[in-house]
Amino acid sequence: MQANVKQKEDVDQGIDLKELDNNKEEKRLKLVLEIEETKFRYKTARRPVAWYVALLFFTLLLLSLAIAVEGIFYTNPFISAWAVFLKFVFAILFIGLTAYFFLNVYSSGDFYGFKAIDRIKNLISLKEDIEGLQVTLRILDELIIARRPHEEKYQEELASTIAKYKGRANRNRSLYYFIQMIIIFCSLLVTGLTSGLNNLIKVFGNPWVTPAISFSVSFLTAMVTLFRFREKGHNLQQTADAVEFEISCYKKGIFGYKNLSDTEAFTRFAEEVEKLRNEQRKRQQQLEQSSETKQTTEREPHRLT
Repeated sequence: MQANVKQKEDVDQGIDLKELDNNKEEKRLKLVLEIEETKFRYKTARRPVAWYVALLFFTLLLLSLAIAVEGIFYTNPFISAWAVFLKFVFAILFIGLTAYFFLNVYSSGDFYGFKAIDRIKNLISLKEDIEGLQVTLRILDELIIARRPHEEKYQEELASTIAKYKGRANRNRSLYYFIQMIIIFCSLLVTGLTSGLNNLIKVFGNPWVTPAISFSVSFLTAMVTLFRFREKGHNLQQTADAVEFEISCYKKGIFGYKNLSDTEAFTRFAEEVEKLRNEQRKRQQQLEQSSETKQTTEREPHRLT
């Protein structure tokens, strides 16, 4: 009899725990929706402030440009006169926009001005609300993850790891191609300056332009060779693809996961994935060691001389 009562209590506890888990998922969904709604209100409130600040900076840039033109072409009366006129116009415009930016006057039953202080306070309040909701969501996620089986936790960890590998691979590839485009452009520019564009150097009045660009090409080429962005990106993408392939095979129960129990399949899956991650770390270390070795060998001849 006591055993039956104890079993019933265990079942009731299981039901309560299940209901608690359901409430957590529902609360998480509400938090996510509230965070997105607050972010939308924050972006909507930030947009006019950002546009107005951009307008202020653009006006200040034009004012600075007019001052610079006046100082450069002071010997030319026509250009100098126009520069003085534009300087006066942009100065008045900048002062007026700045005054309207902070204006907040109540008159005749209505507010006048951009009310920048109130807008900024509202943005700060919305930002604090978003941060508070995100902290609550992070704590709730940690509670939900703590209740999940080990297999699900590991797969979630792998999902974040794959995203990190792909992100780093994309950054390395983008940086490599960006530097290569700069190298190609600068190389063509040096070729043109040293062959048929000598008049362009005379216009600039700086004979060191060509050596400076040549030095930039050599420096960027050395950076690409030293840090090996392409190889790092290739290794990261290769590891991410291999881990995704193992996940797909594990979920479908194919190749090395045929006719295995859930425990055996997960054990083999974890072993294969950790092997891939360890190989990625070794490849990363090899690239760094080869870069250091190459840098050391390049310094030794200078020491001998």
